[in-house]
Amino acid sequence: MKKHIVFITGSYGEYMSPGANIASGIIEHLGADNLISLISHKEHFNEKRISFSAISEQYFVQDRGTCFHNYCLEMMKKGSITKTLFSGLLNIKRCIHAMGMVFRRYGYAEGLRWKTEKVIVKINSKRKIDVIIAISEPHDAVFAAIEYKKKNPYCKLIVYQLDRFAN
Repeated sequence: MKKHIVFITGSYGEYMSPGANIASGIIEHLGADNLISLISHKEHFNEKRISFSAISEQYFVQDRGTCFHNYCLEMMKKGSITKTLFSGLLNIKRCIHAMGMVFRRYGYAEGLRWKTEKVIVKINSKRKIDVIIAISEPHDAVFAAIEYKKKNPYCKLIVYQLDRFAN
């Protein structure tokens, strides 16, 4: 009997995150004998959905802060006036983000975690989830999977912890 496996990764598709690159080989291998659902964080406003043969369902959870950051970086390449404008906007965003990290309850974007939890529940309402594999970057994916696991003890949880500073 096929197992229903849910992967939660960073950006998966046109702009692959390091965790998604690692997950892609595992997904291709497990996708032959199992039903694979994928939740990926959308990190660019213009990111396109790409279909993969091993994935039966793909869901995006938009990270507006990262999308805005990447948009500013793209716009800074266009010219001197836009570079100055978007550089200033990016610095303001960084200051707001830094203050948020200090004053938030947990030190991470809880809204993104809640969005991810909602998608997990939506996937489970269609077909019972047997295993969740959460890639640690972004950390919200892990926290969302842990919360789901607390409420559904029958589900197995595998956390793949990445080391950001390995190189």
